[in-house]
Amino acid sequence: MFEQVRQTMEDFPIFHAQTSTYLRAAHLYRQLRTKGATVPSGDVTIAAIAIETDHELYTLDHHFQRIAQHSALRLYHHPS
Repeated sequence: MFEQVRQTMEDFPIFHAQTSTYLRAAHLYRQLRTKGATVPSGDVTIAAIAIETDHELYTLDHHFQRIAQHSALRLYHHPS
């Protein structure tokens, strides 16, 4: 089982945060706070990476719904 999971995970790209990512995350965090949305900074940083790399984010975490409502974050929706 572990080997199967490891092989699957190796197919996923890894994106590293740059200084610009943290600056974007800070700006996004402030923007969300002014709109009354409190979101964990780690989630905002993940959102900033997805925005910077122009990728959809797959998540079940409701915080990302709030971020997407107020930013360029795109969430992946599985076709039903």
